[in-house]
Amino acid sequence: MVRKKMSEGCSRGSDSELMEDEEIPEEIIIEEIMWRLPVKPLARFRSVCKAFNSTISSDPKFAILQLKNSSAIRTPFDRQRVMLWDCRDCSSAFFLEKKNHQLLTTNNSSSEFAIEKINTCPIKVNNKGCSSPTYSIVASCDGLVCILHRMTKSILFWNPLTGETKRVADPPTRIFRFSNCRTYGLGYDSSADDYKLVWINLGFENIETGVPEPNEVGVFSLRTNSWRRIQDFPTTKLCSLEPGVFINGALYWTGFSKDSPDHSYKVVSFCLEKEKYTLLDIPAIDFPLRVFHIGIQVLGDKLAVYYPSNVDGSYHLFFLNLCDHGESWTKHTVTLPNRKWFDPLCLLENVEEVLFQGRGGELGVYRLTDGIFRVEREREREMEMEMEMVRKKKREGCSRGSESELMEEEEIPEEIIVEEIMWRLPVKPLARFRSVCKTLNSTIASDPKFSILQLKNSSAIRTPFDRQRVLLWDCRDCSSAFFLEKKNHQLLTTNNSSSEFAIEKINTCPIKVNNKGCSSPTYSIVASCDGLVCILHRMTKSILFWNPLTGETKRVADPPTRIFRFSNCRTYGLGYDSSADDYKLVWINLGFENIETGVPEPNEVGIFSLRTNSWRRIQDFPTTKLCSLEPGVFINGALYWTGFSKDSPDHSYKVVSFCLEKEKYTLLDIPAIDFPLRVFHIGIQVLGDKLAVYYPSNVDGSYHLFFLNLCDHGESWTKHTVTLPNRKWFDPLCLLENVEEVLFQGRGGELGVYRLTDGIFSA
Repeated sequence: MVRKKMSEGCSRGSDSELMEDEEIPEEIIIEEIMWRLPVKPLARFRSVCKAFNSTISSDPKFAILQLKNSSAIRTPFDRQRVMLWDCRDCSSAFFLEKKNHQLLTTNNSSSEFAIEKINTCPIKVNNKGCSSPTYSIVASCDGLVCILHRMTKSILFWNPLTGETKRVADPPTRIFRFSNCRTYGLGYDSSADDYKLVWINLGFENIETGVPEPNEVGVFSLRTNSWRRIQDFPTTKLCSLEPGVFINGALYWTGFSKDSPDHSYKVVSFCLEKEKYTLLDIPAIDFPLRVFHIGIQVLGDKLAVYYPSNVDGSYHLFFLNLCDHGESWTKHTVTLPNRKWFDPLCLLENVEEVLFQGRGGELGVYRLTDGIFRVEREREREMEMEMEMVRKKKREGCSRGSESELMEEEEIPEEIIVEEIMWRLPVKPLARFRSVCKTLNSTIASDPKFSILQLKNSSAIRTPFDRQRVLLWDCRDCSSAFFLEKKNHQLLTTNNSSSEFAIEKINTCPIKVNNKGCSSPTYSIVASCDGLVCILHRMTKSILFWNPLTGETKRVADPPTRIFRFSNCRTYGLGYDSSADDYKLVWINLGFENIETGVPEPNEVGIFSLRTNSWRRIQDFPTTKLCSLEPGVFINGALYWTGFSKDSPDHSYKVVSFCLEKEKYTLLDIPAIDFPLRVFHIGIQVLGDKLAVYYPSNVDGSYHLFFLNLCDHGESWTKHTVTLPNRKWFDPLCLLENVEEVLFQGRGGELGVYRLTDGIFSA
């Protein structure tokens, strides 16, 4: 059908059909693109259509997928976003922003900190002039914030980026006594897929008996919308009424037991899954018991405990290190200006600086490497001016000008789209964005840093099947190439048939010659890596690099004849050398026995560097013969072929590994082979994240498939015996997404699946 359309030419109808093909289906945008975006730009997409709004706002699977992706590829500073709360005006909340590894500046000042107003704050009461704020933030986790009304003690869940809120049911008085002194903690229980709010109701000494009341603990489940009373808090006192902090599935507070002989101070860990407490010792404390404020915070990926010293005005900061032998602490002593009190907010992106905030709102940075603490006084004045401007605008009301200003603020800057969004997209939709504007086209097509970032992101979050895309080449028509497609963990069907496999035509194929009717094709694919394909012209031996998704091509310079002899029998391999940031094409020029002497010629090896656009001759291939003329396969920085030495006593078969960085060979033994030496086709392929070797058996028509397992003690092989229909020859293409099935292709183009679990082959 494809060849028929090509021969008839492109009509007006086919042009419109092509445009329809270029449109990205809505489900692909949601399931393959949207969840890869950061939360902030994602929230703005809610206004595009009802489907986007519904998915982003209320689909729990989408939310979990986006959160996991964000945690996997972002730094601790990015994941732990800092929110500043204006106590004088509870309707004003701000995010602390950054850009290009430094915190964002708002007006090109020398300060490295800046704030961005949150417009979704659900609190509309202005507390200016009050002695104490009516509302306060009591807990947060994964962007979910708990706001407490200090008078009524009612709690509200709030998502600052979407603006959604949910009121928490009041705890039943029949199982909790009333207390004005409480603290909270919010965390995620992955085993139950539930957010849990923990409430500690602090007890005091009974006036009549002198016996302290217990610290009651309740747990609110967001999933069941209900409270439960659990085991009381294990220490007599809490060292701080600050919220508990969440990390690695547990909430943490600091406390001490007044009646213990050593007045011991503890870190109290509460596991959300098991709902059990664990006590950790805090290092020796050098101030009297009457001053018992010991703060706790998550800094980066570690738990930190901090407290002031009454001796010299310094500040002690301890990082907790957990290991198999127990816990240990790393101590830092911070010298504070004028003995002011500062709380640590977060670890900055360089992981060597801690951001602090003073009780008056001023910000400071402490460098872990040299112990220097500096206060951002300019930022303090800037924040005050920013907050005052927001309050002034609110008093004056929103004019038409402020509405247009708000619309301008809502636009996503072009550099944010390029640097924060585009590289997170898969290659196929990314290629379509080249037509949007010149900036995107230039970045996507020719920026090497962007390409590497996109490739690393794709490799980190996609499955082996997604990363190893299958390209089918039509030998009868070299201008036709196809991708094997899938959808929702199954391969995509094109016409609602019962088949689970389908093909999608590639419209960027650079070959325009039709070989139909020829005895052999003029062009063939000889190597590929990371979506880069090498095409060989069989007559002239010229090579072309081709990117199927962008359509770009580059002709490879012919190897110089002065260092390579001419040979019609060659094989290739393409891989990426990360140490040199270079793609290398390896060419093996096969040698034959000299007619006069009977001595075999060496297998010459040359390397073409895409970075330097030049060829080099290197050490000859280490085996006499190659078991196949198929291209070498690339995995973990090395190319692999199979070969054997005809003159060796055991006619040993080997897997030959070639490291692209060191340009050295390594030989691996292949398991015993049960067919005569004259039939020496042993194939090699990358299936998932493993190397596989395969060959047919001449005994019963079966097919042997071996997976290579590399470990510290050497290599081993896992064997599978595949029974083929009618003793046909099939080549393995890839491991499917469930990692239990191998996709095969027959020499006639038919497809088949082999299940590793039960050994069944279905064509």
